[in-house]
Amino acid sequence: MLNIVALFGKVVKVFKSGNQYYLILSVEKDFREIDGSVKEELIKCTLWKGIADSINQYYHPGQFLQITGRLENIEEELVVVGEKVNFISRLSRGIFKEE
Repeated sequence: MLNIVALFGKVVKVFKSGNQYYLILSVEKDFREIDGSVKEELIKCTLWKGIADSINQYYHPGQFLQITGRLENIEEELVVVGEKVNFISRLSRGIFKEE
C-alpha cells in the first residue's frame, strides 16, 4: 500500500509550536462552483526541522510551493507530514512564529 500526498498551493501561515513546525497551505480545488468561483482548501502540514529551516529561510505567506509527503492521524486530526518541498519562488527570511 502507498501513502503519498502531493500538494501545490499558497503558503498561508507558518508557525512553530513546541518542537513541531507547521505550515498551512491554501490549495485550490480542481473545479469551479456554479457561480464560477474557485474554492480553496486550507491544509495543515507538519514539517521536519530541516525542511522547516529551508522554508523559514526562503518563504513568506502568499508564496507558492509544492509539498510531497504522507497522511498521518495525529491526535485525532488528519495531517500531511511534509517530506519534500519544491520551492516555486523565493523571498524574505525568518517567518516562524512561536504559538
